[in-house]
Amino acid sequence: MIICSDNHEIKKYAVKQNLWIKADPTFEGLKQILYEPTHRVKISEQKPREPIRKIESIKFNFPSSTFIKRNSSTDKQEFCLNQLRNEILFSPYFTCLIGGRGTGKSTIINLLGERLGEKTEFFRDNNLIIDGKKYDIETDTNNIVAVAGTNEIEFVSQGKIERLAEGNELTKLIFNERIKEVESGFYALDSEIDVLILIIDETIKLLFDLQKTNLTLKEKTKEKGTTQNIIDSVNDDRYKEITNRINDIRKEISSITTSQTRYENLLNSIRLLLIENIQIETQNDVELRINEILNLIKGIDEIVTQENEISIELKEFEVSKNRIDVLTREFVAENQKLKEFFQEKGMSEETIKDSQKANENLARINSEIAQLTLKTDRSKETFKENSTKIDGFSTLYNSYFQLIESNLTQINRKLEVNNENVLNINFKFEFNTEDLKQVVFDEFYNTFSSFHLSGTSSSQVKEVLYLVDPNEALLNYDFKTFIAKLENEIDLKGYRRTNNYVKIITDIFASNINFIVYKLILRKHLYNLSKFIKIKGFYGDRELQNCSFGQRCTAVIVTLLMTGVKPLVIDEPEAHLDNRLVADYLVDLIKSKKLDRQIIFATHNSNFVINGDSELIHILEIPLNNIFTNMTSTSIENVDNREKLLKLEGGRDAFLTREQKYGIHN
Repeated sequence: MIICSDNHEIKKYAVKQNLWIKADPTFEGLKQILYEPTHRVKISEQKPREPIRKIESIKFNFPSSTFIKRNSSTDKQEFCLNQLRNEILFSPYFTCLIGGRGTGKSTIINLLGERLGEKTEFFRDNNLIIDGKKYDIETDTNNIVAVAGTNEIEFVSQGKIERLAEGNELTKLIFNERIKEVESGFYALDSEIDVLILIIDETIKLLFDLQKTNLTLKEKTKEKGTTQNIIDSVNDDRYKEITNRINDIRKEISSITTSQTRYENLLNSIRLLLIENIQIETQNDVELRINEILNLIKGIDEIVTQENEISIELKEFEVSKNRIDVLTREFVAENQKLKEFFQEKGMSEETIKDSQKANENLARINSEIAQLTLKTDRSKETFKENSTKIDGFSTLYNSYFQLIESNLTQINRKLEVNNENVLNINFKFEFNTEDLKQVVFDEFYNTFSSFHLSGTSSSQVKEVLYLVDPNEALLNYDFKTFIAKLENEIDLKGYRRTNNYVKIITDIFASNINFIVYKLILRKHLYNLSKFIKIKGFYGDRELQNCSFGQRCTAVIVTLLMTGVKPLVIDEPEAHLDNRLVADYLVDLIKSKKLDRQIIFATHNSNFVINGDSELIHILEIPLNNIFTNMTSTSIENVDNREKLLKLEGGRDAFLTREQKYGIHN
């Protein structure tokens, strides 16, 4: 409580809690708390809360050689902020930069935005020239523009308010900046989605490898048949005994050399594993076990560690080496027997060589077929495992959907407005099917680019592909069902099958594997809701895009103020707003929301400054016959600068409104 002069026994009325007053320590400051008791006075042990993220100040150090030049002009002029050297402070609550046209208030706001990574329209159209060179604020190492405090802001330029009412910008505002930034649950879901997308990409590659392996296996099987026919053409028991022995020798040699290759590949994989898994000092029980495993692996004889360099030294296997030597000698001997057999039969030298080659090749072909079959079996098993994981994508989609829905419900609840000047604002979301179709087609056509026929329009190819809708139902079709539906639609639409754009699609889907790849591409995007979410805004019952310009801007400004946690920086928010809306609704909204997030306006509107109870006001002026900006920092209760505030457009009326609201007069 406030202790007055009539209180002769202070201790009698002393309380344990503190009284906090937000005002200049003057009688005028005390007077102002009568206008704004809710927002300026608090009885509490703890200091009243401030927004968590705050911009503390901005400071300029532009040299006298700084000029500003419009991109559309060759003329340049001295920069109005060249002599502004004092640090510009910002209240943690509500700060207003005010001044006439051309005094630099918007320039300061845009410099703040650019320094913190926001691309502004102002510096898209204008450049600062220092010592004859374009000033790049991103690479400013001399701190010509220095900002203290958070590096996260929400910057809204004069033109952005109108754009934010549009679909794509609205999605960014609500989904990216209002939902994903504050809901931690999305991080885990996004990580899982990224893993599944990686698995899908790997599975597509695996399917194409499998397709290639199957083709090679088919060719090898055919080659084996041809070779076997050459060998079987001689019907003699002695010949069969020799060729069987040659085949067994080659098979054993191939088995040993394959094992040697596997041994070397295994050790190289272990070496890479050790390089990728560096031991760390964190001593929790999980890391301790990881280090134990890594130490066990390092203990393998073939692993050599020197000065953090990991290499391998392959062992010599004497038994296998000696066995290959023996088998090689036996192979030469059996080949000699085969040659002698053919000579006894009176065959030509050319026939002998052909038969010997056939016998040598058969063992090699059998080994290659065995390896290809093993690779095929492993690929099929990996495909099954991946498919089980990929099937879980729909569950992630549902979780994502519910998380968006619950967060959007909370936002809509905040935007329920009980004021005659503003209708309720709400947002709905849907899946952007058109964007999905384009992205899926682009990846599909790029994946199967080898099927493209010169001179064919991709849009026509897309039209044929989507004769069967790319939706969840398609994911449940088998190859036969899909082809039947596609063929039926081609006939119903009267497409000629000789047309290139029809032929491309039918050629692609001549293979079941290509159909599976298409379904994987579709699944990859169909369940990635965050990539294809579309937010629609409504003002009352009407969609924002069908509302008037002023209604759209009202909805955006209210949404910006009612939601979000970053410092909100707006350049001339009143530009698209009705003054009655500002006076009768927005100023009270600002007074309540500035406790949750810092607000900084560059404005001409006196209602924002005075009835919004701005804690800190920077008045920018350019004196007569001068070109450089002067700045006066003040507050509402500072009577020394009151005249400057009264000169603000509507300033005198704003002060009267403030006093009449509570029936308090000078």
